[in-house]
Amino acid sequence: MIPLLSQIRKVKSAIPTPQIWAAEPSDRDRYWQELRAGCKDEAAFTRMREIWQELQVKQELALQKSNEKFSKAFRSNPTAIMITALKDGRCIEVNDSFEQISGYSRAEVIGKTTRELQLWYHPSDRDRVRHLLTTEGSVRNLELEFRLKSGEIGIGLFSAEVMEFDGEACLIATTEDITESKRAEAKLKAALERDRLLGEVALRIRQSLDLSQILQTTVAEVRQLLKADRVFIGYRDGIDCGKVLAESVDPRYPSVIPWHCDNRKVREISELFAQTPALIYNNVWELEQEDEDRAFCEKYHVQACLLVPIWLGGEFYGVIVVHQCDSPRNWQKFEVDFLEKLANQVSIAIQQGQLYHQVCRLNCCLEQQVQERTLQLEQQLQEVQELSELKDFFLQAISHDLRTPIMGMLLILQNLIKTTPAHGSAIISLNTLERMRQSSERQLEMLNTLLDTHAIAAGANQFDLQLTNLSTLCQSTLNDLEPIFERNQTKVITAIPDSLPWIRGDAAQLRRVLENLITNALKHNPPGLDLLVTAQAQSQQILCAVIDNGLGIHQSDRLFERYGKVMRYSAGIGLGLYLCRQIIEAHGGKIWVESQLGQGASFYFTLPLEPS
Repeated sequence: MIPLLSQIRKVKSAIPTPQIWAAEPSDRDRYWQELRAGCKDEAAFTRMREIWQELQVKQELALQKSNEKFSKAFRSNPTAIMITALKDGRCIEVNDSFEQISGYSRAEVIGKTTRELQLWYHPSDRDRVRHLLTTEGSVRNLELEFRLKSGEIGIGLFSAEVMEFDGEACLIATTEDITESKRAEAKLKAALERDRLLGEVALRIRQSLDLSQILQTTVAEVRQLLKADRVFIGYRDGIDCGKVLAESVDPRYPSVIPWHCDNRKVREISELFAQTPALIYNNVWELEQEDEDRAFCEKYHVQACLLVPIWLGGEFYGVIVVHQCDSPRNWQKFEVDFLEKLANQVSIAIQQGQLYHQVCRLNCCLEQQVQERTLQLEQQLQEVQELSELKDFFLQAISHDLRTPIMGMLLILQNLIKTTPAHGSAIISLNTLERMRQSSERQLEMLNTLLDTHAIAAGANQFDLQLTNLSTLCQSTLNDLEPIFERNQTKVITAIPDSLPWIRGDAAQLRRVLENLITNALKHNPPGLDLLVTAQAQSQQILCAVIDNGLGIHQSDRLFERYGKVMRYSAGIGLGLYLCRQIIEAHGGKIWVESQLGQGASFYFTLPLEPS
C-alpha cells in the first residue's frame, strides 16, 4: 500500500496542468502514452489515471461554474463592458448594458474596431488611454465623452485593464454611464446661474438708478448664460414705432441697432402676447413669413428666435428677444421661464428708472425755479442797493457839493446886506459878481453832469454820431482851455498828427471827455504841471492819452465807477470820470488809467475807426 501511495504521489506530481487539460485530445493521448511508458507499476498508473479523471471532472465543473458566474456577472453588470483586442481595437465581446447604453446590438459591434464605430467622441482620448495603460498598467474612473449610435454624446467614467483572453492580449473596459447625472448637474448649475443672474439684476436695480447700464449688463449676461448669438431689449417708443434699448451680439453677426419696426408690427406683436406668454420659433424658416420678416431674418442671420414681453402697468411696453444665428435651436422650457422672470425684473428697473427721471425733472424744475427766484431777489436787492447808493449820493451832493456854492453865495449876500444902509442901494464889486457867477456855473456843471450820467445809463441820451476830425477837435479844446492853463501855470505839449483818420462820433461828447480829463489833472495837482496830450492811429482804432507829471492817484481801480473820486478828500460829486467811461463805451471804445503815487497819471481811451 505504501509503495502504491508513494508511486501515486510521484505520478501525481506529473498530473497535467489545466493548460494540458484544455489541449486537443491527440495531444492529451500522446501525453498519457509517454507517461505510461515511464511508469513500471500498472496499478499505480491506473490509480493515477483515475485520480486525474476525477480531478479533471472537478476542474471542468469548477471552470464551468466559474464561466457561468463570469458570464452572469458580465451580462448582468449595469456597467457597460467591452473587451477589445489591444493591438487594433477590434471588439471581441460586449455585455447587455453596453447594448442598452450605446444603442448598438452585439452583432453590430463584434469584429469591428472602435475607430470604425466612432465610439471615441474625441479621438485623442484613445491615444490618452493607451498611454496610461502603457505607463501605469490600468485606467481608473476617467471621465470621457462617447458617441452613441443615435449621434448623441454620452458621458461615462471609464476604467480599463489589460488581460489575456484566449491567448490574446485584450483590453477589458468598463464604462459607468453618468450622462444623466452630468446633465442633472449641468441643469442644476444652469439653474443656479439663472438664479444668480436674476438676483444680480434685482440687486443692481436696488443699487443703481442708471437704467441704460442695467439693461446693457443684463443682455450681455443673458447672451452668455443661454449661449445665444444675439440678445436685445426693444421698447415701444410712444405710438409711432419700436426701438432697441440695449443689445449684446456675437461679433460674427451684425447689430440690429438702429433698426426699428413700424407701429403696425408693434401692434401685431402686442396682440400676439395678449394670447400667449412667449413666442417660440425653433426654426424661423419653417414658418410662413411676410416679406418684411423674411428680409429681417436674412439680414441679421436669424435661425431661431425666442421673445417674451415686458409689461408696464398692465400695458405692453417692450420685448426681450433672443436670436440663434448659427443654426436652428429647440428652446427649452426652463429658458422660457427664466426670460419671463427676467422680464419682470426689467419691468421693475424701467419703472424705477422712469420714476428717477421724473424726480430728476422735478428737481431740475425746482432748481430752475429757485435759481430764477434767487436771480429776481438778487436783482431786486441790487436795485435796492442802487437806490440806497443814489439816496446816499444825493444826500452827499446836496449836503456838501451842491450846498457849498450856495453857502458861498449866501455869505456874499449877507455881507452885502450888512454893509448896505437901511434905505440905501447896495454896491456890488466886479470881483464879487465874478465869484457869484463862478459859483453858479459850478452848480450848473454838477447838476448837468448828474443828469447826463443818469440819462446815458437809462438810454435816454441819444448821441449825434457824425464823421469827426479828432485832430481839429483836440486842438479846439486845448485852445478853449488856454486861460485855465495860464492861471495854473500849466505847460501843455501836444502830439496829434494832422493826418489822423476821421472817426464817427459825437463831437460835443468827445470834447466833454477831453475837458474832463484835462481839468481833473489841473484840479488835483499843484500849479506848474506838465501836460502831454497825444493821439495816434493803431490798427482799427485811435489811441488818445492825457499824461501829467503830478502827484499820481491812489486806488485807481475804482476810478471810473459811479461816484468814484480822483482824490480821497476831493470836492465834487464823483461823476466826471464815470461820465467819461459812459461816453467812450457808447462809442465802442475803452478807457483806463495807469498811475503811481509821485509819478503822475496817464489816462488812455480808444475810439474805433470808421470802416473803409
